[in-house]
Amino acid sequence: MVLSATAAALLDDGAAAARLYPLFAPLARYYAGDGSGLVFSHGALARLGGEMALTAGRAEDAVAHFRQAITMNSRIGARPFTALSRFGLARALSVGQPPAPAGISEAAEMAARAAEEFRRLDMPGPLARATLLAERLTAARRCASPLTGRETEVAGYVAEGLSNRQIATRLVLSERTVETHVRAILGKLGLRRRTEIAAWALRGHPRSSRSENGQVTGNRSPRRRGLQRMTARGAMRLGIAAAGL
Repeated sequence: MVLSATAAALLDDGAAAARLYPLFAPLARYYAGDGSGLVFSHGALARLGGEMALTAGRAEDAVAHFRQAITMNSRIGARPFTALSRFGLARALSVGQPPAPAGISEAAEMAARAAEEFRRLDMPGPLARATLLAERLTAARRCASPLTGRETEVAGYVAEGLSNRQIATRLVLSERTVETHVRAILGKLGLRRRTEIAAWALRGHPRSSRSENGQVTGNRSPRRRGLQRMTARGAMRLGIAAAGL
Protein backbone atom coordinates (compact mmCIF):
# COMPACT_ATOMS: atom_id res chain seq x y z
CA MET A 1 0.00 0.00 0.00
CA VAL A 2 2.86 2.37 0.82
CA LEU A 3 4.44 1.75 -2.58
CA SER A 4 1.09 2.24 -4.34
CA ALA A 5 0.51 5.51 -2.50
CA THR A 6 4.01 6.72 -3.32
CA ALA A 7 3.59 5.80 -6.99
CA ALA A 8 0.22 7.57 -7.22
CA ALA A 9 1.75 10.74 -5.80
CA LEU A 10 4.84 10.62 -8.03
CA LEU A 11 2.72 10.02 -11.13
CA ASP A 12 0.18 12.66 -10.06
CA ASP A 13 -2.55 10.06 -10.54
CA GLY A 14 -5.58 11.76 -9.03
CA ALA A 15 -7.91 8.83 -9.63
CA ALA A 16 -5.62 6.35 -7.88
CA ALA A 17 -5.02 8.80 -5.04
CA ALA A 18 -8.76 9.26 -4.57
CA ARG A 19 -9.16 5.48 -4.25
CA LEU A 20 -6.23 5.05 -1.86
CA TYR A 21 -6.88 8.04 0.38
CA PRO A 22 -9.82 6.52 2.33
CA LEU A 23 -7.56 3.56 3.16
CA PHE A 24 -4.75 5.81 4.37
CA ALA A 25 -6.73 8.32 6.41
CA PRO A 26 -7.45 5.98 9.38
CA LEU A 27 -3.76 4.96 9.50
CA ALA A 28 -2.36 8.49 9.67
CA ARG A 29 -1.48 8.18 13.37
CA TYR A 30 0.93 5.29 12.75
CA TYR A 31 4.49 4.96 11.49
CA ALA A 32 5.42 2.61 8.65
CA GLY A 33 8.45 0.46 7.90
CA ASP A 34 9.37 -2.66 5.97
CA GLY A 35 12.28 -4.96 5.25
CA SER A 36 13.74 -8.23 6.45
CA GLY A 37 16.72 -8.02 8.75
CA LEU A 38 17.45 -4.42 7.79
CA VAL A 39 14.28 -2.42 8.41
CA PHE A 40 13.57 0.65 6.29
CA SER A 41 11.38 3.34 7.82
CA HIS A 42 8.81 5.29 5.80
CA GLY A 43 8.24 7.69 8.68
CA ALA A 44 4.75 8.82 9.64
CA LEU A 45 1.96 7.58 7.41
CA ALA A 46 0.39 11.01 7.86
CA ARG A 47 2.84 12.31 5.25
CA LEU A 48 1.64 9.79 2.67
CA GLY A 49 -1.92 10.62 3.67
CA GLY A 50 -1.11 14.24 2.89
CA GLU A 51 0.34 13.30 -0.49
CA MET A 52 -2.77 11.26 -1.30
CA ALA A 53 -5.10 14.06 -0.23
CA LEU A 54 -3.15 16.67 -2.20
CA THR A 55 -3.02 14.53 -5.34
CA ALA A 56 -6.75 13.84 -5.01
CA GLY A 57 -7.50 17.57 -4.79
CA ARG A 58 -8.29 17.63 -1.06
CA ALA A 59 -5.97 20.47 -0.03
CA GLU A 60 -7.49 21.10 3.41
CA ASP A 61 -7.13 17.44 4.37
CA ALA A 62 -3.58 17.51 3.02
CA VAL A 63 -2.68 20.48 5.22
CA ALA A 64 -3.94 18.67 8.32
CA HIS A 65 -2.02 15.48 7.47
CA PHE A 66 1.24 17.29 6.71
CA ARG A 67 1.05 19.22 10.00
CA GLN A 68 0.55 15.94 11.83
CA ALA A 69 3.43 14.37 9.89
CA ILE A 70 5.82 17.20 10.82
CA THR A 71 5.06 16.65 14.50
CA MET A 72 5.34 12.85 14.31
CA ASN A 73 8.51 12.74 12.22
CA SER A 74 10.19 15.39 14.37
CA ARG A 75 9.35 13.35 17.46
CA ILE A 76 11.41 10.37 16.26
CA GLY A 77 14.18 12.43 14.68
CA ALA A 78 13.31 11.40 11.12
CA ARG A 79 14.89 14.44 9.47
CA PRO A 80 14.36 13.48 5.80
CA PHE A 81 10.68 12.77 6.39
CA THR A 82 10.26 15.92 8.49
CA ALA A 83 11.70 17.96 5.61
CA LEU A 84 9.48 16.16 3.10
CA SER A 85 6.48 16.86 5.33
CA ARG A 86 7.33 20.57 5.45
CA PHE A 87 7.69 20.61 1.68
CA GLY A 88 4.31 18.89 1.37
CA LEU A 89 2.73 21.44 3.70
CA ALA A 90 4.18 24.28 1.61
CA ARG A 91 2.65 22.78 -1.53
CA ALA A 92 -0.72 22.21 0.14
CA LEU A 93 -0.87 25.75 1.52
CA SER A 94 0.05 27.27 -1.83
CA VAL A 95 -2.91 25.88 -3.74
CA GLY A 96 -6.09 27.94 -4.08
CA GLN A 97 -7.55 30.68 -6.28
CA PRO A 98 -5.63 32.57 -4.99
CA PRO A 99 -4.11 31.38 -1.71
CA ALA A 100 -4.67 33.67 1.28
CA PRO A 101 -1.74 35.98 2.14
CA ALA A 102 -1.26 34.19 5.47
CA GLY A 103 -1.13 30.86 3.63
CA ILE A 104 1.45 32.19 1.19
CA SER A 105 3.61 33.44 4.04
CA GLU A 106 3.57 30.14 5.93
CA ALA A 107 4.06 28.17 2.72
CA ALA A 108 7.13 30.24 1.83
CA GLU A 109 8.59 29.65 5.29
CA MET A 110 7.93 25.89 5.13
CA ALA A 111 9.46 25.59 1.65
CA ALA A 112 12.56 27.53 2.72
CA ARG A 113 13.03 25.40 5.85
CA ALA A 114 12.57 22.21 3.84
CA ALA A 115 15.11 23.38 1.25
CA GLU A 116 17.67 24.14 3.95
CA GLU A 117 17.25 20.68 5.47
CA PHE A 118 17.45 19.00 2.04
CA ARG A 119 20.72 20.86 1.50
CA ARG A 120 22.12 19.59 4.79
CA LEU A 121 21.00 16.04 4.02
CA ASP A 122 22.36 16.12 0.45
CA MET A 123 18.99 15.44 -1.19
CA PRO A 124 19.45 17.25 -4.54
CA GLY A 125 16.12 16.32 -6.16
CA PRO A 126 13.85 17.57 -3.35
CA LEU A 127 16.24 20.49 -2.80
CA ALA A 128 15.76 21.75 -6.36
CA ARG A 129 11.96 21.49 -6.13
CA ALA A 130 11.75 23.09 -2.69
CA THR A 131 14.08 25.93 -3.69
CA LEU A 132 12.00 26.69 -6.78
CA LEU A 133 8.79 26.69 -4.74
CA ALA A 134 10.33 28.87 -2.02
CA GLU A 135 11.44 31.44 -4.61
CA ARG A 136 8.00 31.51 -6.24
CA LEU A 137 6.20 31.86 -2.91
CA THR A 138 8.58 34.55 -1.67
CA ALA A 139 7.86 36.58 -4.80
CA ALA A 140 4.12 36.04 -4.34
CA ARG A 141 4.36 37.11 -0.69
CA ARG A 142 6.05 40.37 -1.69
CA CYS A 143 3.25 41.12 -4.14
CA ALA A 144 0.38 40.11 -1.89
CA SER A 145 -1.56 43.03 -0.45
CA PRO A 146 -4.18 42.95 2.33
CA LEU A 147 -5.49 46.37 1.27
CA THR A 148 -8.73 47.11 -0.52
CA GLY A 149 -8.66 48.86 -3.87
CA ARG A 150 -9.42 52.27 -2.33
CA GLU A 151 -6.84 51.77 0.43
CA THR A 152 -4.27 50.87 -2.21
CA GLU A 153 -5.02 54.13 -4.03
CA VAL A 154 -4.64 56.11 -0.83
CA ALA A 155 -1.38 54.31 0.00
CA GLY A 156 -0.05 55.25 -3.42
CA TYR A 157 -0.77 58.93 -2.85
CA VAL A 158 0.76 58.75 0.64
CA ALA A 159 3.86 57.27 -1.00
CA GLU A 160 3.93 60.31 -3.30
CA GLY A 161 4.02 62.55 -0.25
CA LEU A 162 0.51 64.02 -0.52
CA SER A 163 -1.26 65.23 2.60
CA ASN A 164 -4.67 63.90 3.61
CA ARG A 165 -6.30 67.07 2.29
CA GLN A 166 -4.56 66.72 -1.08
CA ILE A 167 -5.54 63.04 -1.30
CA ALA A 168 -9.14 63.94 -0.46
CA THR A 169 -9.16 66.46 -3.30
CA ARG A 170 -7.71 63.94 -5.77
CA LEU A 171 -10.20 61.22 -4.87
CA VAL A 172 -13.18 63.51 -4.21
CA LEU A 173 -13.50 62.31 -0.62
CA SER A 174 -13.76 64.04 2.73
CA GLU A 175 -10.54 64.54 4.64
CA ARG A 176 -11.96 62.50 7.52
CA THR A 177 -12.58 59.57 5.16
CA VAL A 178 -8.97 59.72 3.99
CA GLU A 179 -7.81 59.77 7.62
CA THR A 180 -9.86 56.61 8.20
CA HIS A 181 -8.27 54.93 5.19
CA VAL A 182 -4.76 55.88 6.35
CA ARG A 183 -5.43 54.47 9.81
CA ALA A 184 -6.77 51.26 8.25
CA ILE A 185 -3.67 50.98 6.05
CA LEU A 186 -1.35 51.40 9.02
CA GLY A 187 -3.30 48.82 11.01
CA LYS A 188 -3.45 46.20 8.26
CA LEU A 189 0.24 46.55 7.43
CA GLY A 190 1.35 46.68 11.07
CA LEU A 191 2.95 50.11 10.56
CA ARG A 192 3.07 53.23 12.73
CA ARG A 193 4.02 56.14 10.45
CA ARG A 194 3.16 57.48 7.01
CA THR A 195 6.79 57.18 5.95
CA GLU A 196 6.57 53.43 6.54
CA ILE A 197 3.69 53.23 4.06
CA ALA A 198 5.99 54.70 1.43
CA ALA A 199 8.70 52.18 2.28
CA TRP A 200 6.16 49.34 2.04
CA ALA A 201 5.01 50.60 -1.36
CA LEU A 202 8.58 50.65 -2.64
CA ARG A 203 9.43 47.10 -1.51
CA GLY A 204 8.22 45.51 -4.72
CA HIS A 205 4.49 45.83 -4.03
CA PRO A 206 2.14 46.55 -6.96
CA ARG A 207 2.23 50.15 -8.10
CA SER A 208 -0.39 52.32 -9.70
CA SER A 209 -1.52 51.82 -13.27
CA ARG A 210 -2.80 55.41 -13.45
CA SER A 211 -1.48 57.78 -16.06
CA GLU A 212 -0.76 61.45 -15.42
CA ASN A 213 -4.36 62.42 -16.18
CA GLY A 214 -5.69 59.92 -13.65
CA GLN A 215 -6.93 57.36 -16.17
CA VAL A 216 -6.35 53.69 -15.48
CA THR A 217 -4.05 52.02 -17.99
CA GLY A 218 -3.18 48.39 -18.60
CA ASN A 219 -4.96 45.31 -17.26
CA ARG A 220 -4.07 45.54 -13.60
CA SER A 221 -6.72 44.85 -10.99
CA PRO A 222 -8.17 47.66 -8.81
CA ARG A 223 -6.14 46.32 -5.87
CA ARG A 224 -2.98 47.21 -7.79
CA ARG A 225 -3.85 50.86 -8.34
CA GLY A 226 -2.36 53.73 -6.42
CA LEU A 227 1.12 52.49 -5.50
CA GLN A 228 2.97 54.87 -7.78
CA ARG A 229 6.71 55.31 -7.81
CA MET A 230 7.67 57.87 -5.20
CA THR A 231 9.57 60.79 -6.71
CA ALA A 232 12.27 62.83 -5.01
CA ARG A 233 9.74 65.61 -4.59
CA GLY A 234 7.36 63.17 -2.93
CA ALA A 235 10.08 62.04 -0.55
CA MET A 236 10.65 65.65 0.52
CA ARG A 237 6.92 66.07 1.15
CA LEU A 238 6.90 62.97 3.31
CA GLY A 239 9.56 64.44 5.54
CA ILE A 240 7.28 67.40 6.20
CA ALA A 241 4.07 65.38 6.61
CA ALA A 242 5.53 62.53 8.68
CA ALA A 243 4.47 64.01 12.01
CA GLY A 244 0.75 63.39 11.57
CA LEU A 245 -1.69 61.00 9.97
